[in-house]
Amino acid sequence: MYRFYSALMFMFLLPLVGCDQNAAMNSDASVAQSKELTPDDVLAALKRKAEAGDKQAALDVYINYFNKANSEQIKKWINVLLVNETWLLERATNGDGNSQFALGMVMIKKEQEEYSKAKSTSHTPEKNEKAIVISKERNYEMDDIWNEAIEETGGAGLPDNAGNEWFVKAASKEQPQAAFIVASHLLGNKAGSVEKAIELLQKSADSGYVKAQILLGDTYASGDKVARDRGKALEWYLKAAEQGSKRAQITVGNIYSKGEGVPQDDAKAFGWFQKAAAQGYAVGQSKLGNAYLRGIGVTPDLVYAYAWFNLAAAQGLARDARNAVAARLTAEQRAEGQRLASDWKQGDVLLGESVTQARQPSQNRLLTKRSNGTAFAVSIDGYALTNFHVVKGCDEMRIAGRTDSVSVKTTDSVNDLALLQIASEFAEPAPLIADPSKLRQGADVIVFGYPLNSVLSSGGNLTPGTVSALTGLGNNTNQIQITAPIQPGSSGSPVLDRKGSVVGVVSMKLDDIKSARATGSIPQNVNFAVNGQTVKTFLDANKVKYKTAGGLLAFDKSNADIAESISKSTVLVECWK
Repeated sequence: MYRFYSALMFMFLLPLVGCDQNAAMNSDASVAQSKELTPDDVLAALKRKAEAGDKQAALDVYINYFNKANSEQIKKWINVLLVNETWLLERATNGDGNSQFALGMVMIKKEQEEYSKAKSTSHTPEKNEKAIVISKERNYEMDDIWNEAIEETGGAGLPDNAGNEWFVKAASKEQPQAAFIVASHLLGNKAGSVEKAIELLQKSADSGYVKAQILLGDTYASGDKVARDRGKALEWYLKAAEQGSKRAQITVGNIYSKGEGVPQDDAKAFGWFQKAAAQGYAVGQSKLGNAYLRGIGVTPDLVYAYAWFNLAAAQGLARDARNAVAARLTAEQRAEGQRLASDWKQGDVLLGESVTQARQPSQNRLLTKRSNGTAFAVSIDGYALTNFHVVKGCDEMRIAGRTDSVSVKTTDSVNDLALLQIASEFAEPAPLIADPSKLRQGADVIVFGYPLNSVLSSGGNLTPGTVSALTGLGNNTNQIQITAPIQPGSSGSPVLDRKGSVVGVVSMKLDDIKSARATGSIPQNVNFAVNGQTVKTFLDANKVKYKTAGGLLAFDKSNADIAESISKSTVLVECWK
């Protein structure tokens, strides 16, 4: 597991996954500070400067693409830095961590080219071996320098390579990629210092470097080098999964599926498998095929099982499973599954109970309003959230008192969520809590929605309460339990913390009559909401760009301020049949 890639000479070809926030943008600070520009805009501006000859911009672009694991761009920009080696050496010598890391990669690139040249110009095995030795002479000459440098890591040196001195120096500057490289070697070397390796990995992972987060998760999960700690392992896997690591998403899904150190939760496992599958990862697609086949975390559906197995089979996985399911389908069902698979594109989520395929109303039949609920905007371009049960079976969704068209984009029947597209923009979409895991039992919350609309205020109602439990009915970890009173029409209402961030979506309450019959008493304010993490997972899977709020700089607001803000993004939705 901790095998260090001994072919470090070729590491400039390997994708090292990270996140945009690690990229150094120093040469274009004024651009980066502009709140109007996206990270892609900033990168495009840097590329223009780099292509015009700006060396610092070229370094920044290289680091950015390294974080994004874009191998083609990595190869392109390392060649640009190769031309600027003298400038890079000067900056590295002066202690710049990114320059030290990049210089190490430049030296590896040069050695790889020397090795390839020596190999291609040799005509006999004897000459070939001699050429290779000659190409490595520089490494032997720097042994003393290297051995002195590695003392800082507390372990044995990396494999002979001219770039390793700079990796160690960059790691001492807490440069994330270099710290990961050195830590990986220390963990895989019997003489390496595990303590130093964990320290370096921690710093790299804390900066958001996905590879370090996954390796920390592996380390704590196995208990090979440190005391086994499933809680810490899951913590690091989750951080990587939330940044989009397909491998981490599958690992987290497996943890919840098996209940390893956490309550077993098929629905949560399904959600993580779904995120990996939406990225085109064959393992995730196969997992979803199995989930639909066996009804694990989702309603069984052979057509959707066949569609997901088909997608995985196109990449060489799950072909036997696909063929077995195909044998159980009618010709029409197979055709539908093949259509779903052929229409799929990266980022899509196939859901077995999508109301986008609900029956269309007859042109000659007059529709009537049957029920209503609450929805709230989560993006400026009109995406809004409500409950699956609010839209289920509806021929048409409308907004009370408005003519905006409303379409149901997708649904999640397991977690009772539905994504609407409203044909209007919202200047102030509701922000989601930045870190749902920070929500605490006993925290104050506020619900804003449109309950009993025919008899209560048409301007919406605000009801305060508290988080009475961090799990829902039957210890459902996708829900929270709240005391804020809810009524018919509250379904889909946002649940907000004192800072005005959405921490959940109202979903259900205990049935008073059934509870009275079962227990002899009527429950008081036992209500449930889909939790913030499940909401974010649903939106991420459907590529919805939402904003987050909260954190250290946020402050508590009055009920009046929260009501004024959330009312601008919350609407009364009606189900017409």
